[in-house]
Amino acid sequence: MKIFIFGPPGSGKTTLATRLSKMLSVKHFELDELFFEFEKGTDALVEKREQVIEEILSNNKWIIEGMYLDSWLEKIIQKSDHIFLLNPPKALSYFRLSKRTIKRMIKLEKHERKSDFEVLIYLLNHIRTFKNKKIEFINRISIERKTVFESKWKSNIINLLKEKSGDKNL
Repeated sequence: MKIFIFGPPGSGKTTLATRLSKMLSVKHFELDELFFEFEKGTDALVEKREQVIEEILSNNKWIIEGMYLDSWLEKIIQKSDHIFLLNPPKALSYFRLSKRTIKRMIKLEKHERKSDFEVLIYLLNHIRTFKNKKIEFINRISIERKTVFESKWKSNIINLLKEKSGDKNL
C-alpha cells in the first residue's frame, strides 16, 4: 500500500501517518525531514531530496506526508495507491500549531526543528494561504488522472481505509 497525505501545517498529517504506519505496518516518511537539514537549519540540497524520494518510491509500501509542491510531487502522485487531502477547519490548525509551539518552547515536547514565535507566524501564514496550494495540488492530481479523498477529519480517512481493506480491526 502506497499512501500520500497532503495538507496544511497543523492539519494532523504526521499524527495520521504515524497512526496508519502502526496500523498497517508500513513505514512513513515526513517530507519536512527531506526538505530541511535540521542540524544546519538550511534547505537540503535538491539533488539529495530527489535521491531520497526515489529510494522511498522504489519500495512496495510507504506512507508519505507533507505539503510541498516541488518537482518530485508528480512522482509521488504517480506511485500512490491512495491520496488523501487532510484539511481541517483553520481555527483547529491554528490551535494545534500554537499548542505545539508552546510545548516545544517550554520543553514539554522534544523536536529537532526550531520552534519559536517566528516559526509559528510562518506556519500560521501557510494555513491562511493554503487554499492556493490546495488548488494547485488538486490540479496536479487531475493531470495525473488520480483521485484524491479530501477530509476535515483523520478518522474519516482511517474509516475509508478500513472499508477498502475489509479489515474492521485497522
